[in-house]
Amino acid sequence: MGGSTGNLSTRLLLDCHRLRIIAKPLGITRIDDSAESIQIQFIPNPPIDPAKNIQLIQSSREYSLSGQDRLKIQAQIEDLNKRVTRVKELMQKLGRNNL
Repeated sequence: MGGSTGNLSTRLLLDCHRLRIIAKPLGITRIDDSAESIQIQFIPNPPIDPAKNIQLIQSSREYSLSGQDRLKIQAQIEDLNKRVTRVKELMQKLGRNNL
């Protein structure tokens, strides 16, 4: 009992740690996710080209600003692994030519 659950827990813990490592140079201080949305919070004046945030928001209705320092993705993603993948994809978009 717990073999596959233990492996899943370990994998999720490693994914969370990897996300923190990727997030830091992008100025991301917090990632909140639920089945309905993902919110990314940035430090003041993050090292990301502001045009990238604007470009993302204009590219799809699922992206929006939530205050001065937050980017929100409105998406129905029940599966935790798929949410992790979605956050990684977003960080790749934000980090391109930036790091």
